[in-house]
Amino acid sequence: SCDLAKGAVVIPAGAIIRPAELGLASSVGAHQLSVYRRPIVAVLSTGDELADVQHCVDGELPKGKIFDANRYMLLSTLEDLGYETVDLGIAKDEYEDTANRMAVAVTKADCIISSGGVSMGEVDFVKDVLYNLQAEIHFGRVNMKPGKPATFATRENTMFFGLPGNPVSAMVCFHLFVLPALKQFEGKNPKATTVRAVTKEELRLDFQRPEYHRCALRFDEEKGVFTASSTGLQASHRLQNMAGANGLIVLPVATNEQKAVPAGTTVDVIVIGPIENA
Repeated sequence: SCDLAKGAVVIPAGAIIRPAELGLASSVGAHQLSVYRRPIVAVLSTGDELADVQHCVDGELPKGKIFDANRYMLLSTLEDLGYETVDLGIAKDEYEDTANRMAVAVTKADCIISSGGVSMGEVDFVKDVLYNLQAEIHFGRVNMKPGKPATFATRENTMFFGLPGNPVSAMVCFHLFVLPALKQFEGKNPKATTVRAVTKEELRLDFQRPEYHRCALRFDEEKGVFTASSTGLQASHRLQNMAGANGLIVLPVATNEQKAVPAGTTVDVIVIGPIENA
């Protein structure tokens, strides 16, 4: 090809194959390429308290139940990112049901994500199932807020992520742990996109754990900087504040000398969604 010198690299390792790359490969007679495939991801919710909104008549919630938000949220996020998914439904608070669904998942998926069932409660069976599947549990607690009971395990070439049941914790852990692992699986750079942004309000720090604070990340064209506005109360069950977030502010543990981050401080923000101009 007149575009390339003899012996030059046509398409570097790790490049995403788009139409232009396919055309370039064809132009030099490369009819077969070695590529990473995208992982198949299975999603499971656990808990007798959960009700599937699709199975409720007129959306009416049965007594003593809560709607399962995590499964639909995770499946939708994965599908938006282009991953093939397997819906494993809702497992009862029974070892056998959880084990059966996980056993099916192992035959269909490269990565299995469960939410709920990874705390210290007597009906939390996910870790027992992983042990009996002879999976190696790499961690079962993380010093972070939210998402402390996050679990990661592997069995041969299959990855398992046990995410907390609280919806916000599940989504934060997805972006911090699951998504980088999926990117690594398919040969992409697993590092999350991080920008420096200026806080719009004072943010109080936690004395026990570093925190990933949900925020609305915007680009201020006039000043040429990113700004980060808190989405409000950061309770891990408060999904409404996750819905408006496209960034996670990385906050350190509080000290007696620093109990808060003042407004106007420049901080690291992990990007988890599209950024609009302010």
